[in-house]
Formats: sequence, C-alpha cells, structure tokens
Amino acid sequence: MSQTNKFPSEIVELDAKINVVILDFDEDKSRIQLGLKQLSKHPWEALSEDVKVGDKVSKGSLLAKLDGGEPVVNPKKKYPELEEKTTKKNGLIDFSTKQNEIKKLKTKNYFTFGCFNNFQKINPETIKLWSRILKETNSRLVLKTSMYPSKDLNEHTLNLFLEEGVNVDQVQILKRTKTIKEHLQLYNSIDLSLDTHPYPGVTTSFESIWMGVPVLTLRGFNFLSRCGESININLGLKNFICNDDDDFVNKAILLTKNLNYLNDLRINLRELAKKSHLFNSKNFAKDSSLNLKKTWNKYLENSI
Repeated sequence: MSQTNKFPSEIVELDAKINVVILDFDEDKSRIQLGLKQLSKHPWEALSEDVKVGDKVSKGSLLAKLDGGEPVVNPKKKYPELEEKTTKKNGLIDFSTKQNEIKKLKTKNYFTFGCFNNFQKINPETIKLWSRILKETNSRLVLKTSMYPSKDLNEHTLNLFLEEGVNVDQVQILKRTKTIKEHLQLYNSIDLSLDTHPYPGVTTSFESIWMGVPVLTLRGFNFLSRCGESININLGLKNFICNDDDDFVNKAILLTKNLNYLNDLRINLRELAKKSHLFNSKNFAKDSSLNLKKTWNKYLENSI
C-alpha cells in the first residue's frame, strides 16, 4: 500500500473513502487489483525537495544528487555489515563462503516450514492455508519479517493461527537479525519454505534457494502474483508449483514424508541456481538490452 513498511491500519481507516488506481482486472476470476501508493510522490522525489547534499539521513548520508537522477546515499557509516566482502565468479556475486554454508537437515521429531516474507504479504487467506498444513502434520512454522518489531502485529498474526485451530507452540516469530550473515544462517533450520499469495516472495525466495531450501508456491493470475511460479520454472522445479489451495496442502504434506529427497535437493540447489537464468547476471543484462532495443525499434517503426 505504501513505499514504507506500515501495517494497512496505519494508513487507512475502516469505512474511509479513498482514491485508488485500478492496476489490474481479471474478469474470469472476478478479481480487481487496486493501488494507493501510485497516487503519492515517490520517496526519492520527496527527499530531493527537503534534503541537501551532505545532510544526515536516517540510514546514512546523502553524498550527491546527479542532475535528473536519484539521490545517492552512503549507508555504510551506520551499517558496517554491508561492507562484508564478496567475490565475483563468472559474472555473479559468489556468496558460497563458509559463513553461508548449507547444512544438512538435522534429525528431529518434527518438520519445519518457514517463511521470511514481509508480514504485509501474510493475509488471513494465507494463514488459513498454512493452518491446514500445520493441523495435518507434526510440524512447526518459523516466520520472520523485514518490518520493524511490533508486539501488536506479532500477537495479531499468532491469534489468526489460533483462530484456525493451530497450537500456539507450532508458530514461532523470529526477531530481526543484525547482519545478513545471521539472517541467511536461519535458513539452515528450515526444511521447506512456504510462499505467500497473491504477493509471493522474491528477494526472500532467492535467499531461501541460495541456502538450499526450496520454495513451495501457488500459480498466479497476473505478473506480480506469478513471480514465485516464474522462479521455480527457471530452476526446473515445476513440482514445487501448485495449481490451487488443495494442491498446495497435499504437496506440503507429501514433502514432510520425503526428507531424503529434500536433503538431496538441499545439497544441490545452490549449484542448480547458479547454472540457471536466475543467477546469470551477464545473460540477464544482455537479454534486457536486446529487449529494450527491440521495443525502441518497434516504437520507431510505428512512429513513421
């Protein structure tokens, strides 16, 4: 709803009349997608009006502003962990250091699902879907959000699970970590990531895959909701794409009984990802450039 990490109730009130933009309409499924933030100024534009070069900002200092370009911010003064060393390999950022080591699944008496997507993506329908899985399996669900800590939000989320009949000890909400290293290591405690819908994970899905944890996702109905589906198609993991809610539940339950398969996939998933189009930055840049040229040439042809 906005460019910031705010809960919907902080932006709009119940029964309030607001102006929105129609983003998409699916007549077959009787779905309409509305947008609110499109009517507001982009944060960078607003920042340019109020902040000058050298002024202190919340997450660093404004270094420069290019003519007609976006402000350039230096966050390293406040977040030294962003200076962690990375090396380039075959045109990719290589995170395969010891600190991001993928560990085999530990033997335990329960299965661990996980989702580190922003809590704004976890709607009541998603919680109902996940609850069906938790009630039918001996499992736990680990959640973590990039939003700032909110006791009320955490309690609200847990209560939605309790209303669906899930035991309180089956859902754990993790605290924010100080470094990316600590964040990525948390994936070593997860057996399978569950995607949100209709707003799937993207960054978190790539993190999960990089750490050897496959993501179970639902098919979408537009560009945005198909991101999870697209990621798994490019990985060759079509069996982790679900056609509907029942398919999602059945596949999740089936995977809890196939730990050997998940362990084998866990060990090989990072290499599989590195060889896919998803992590090939050179080909991505090349394809993007060619598509831009095709679009421009088509525009020129239609202008004549």
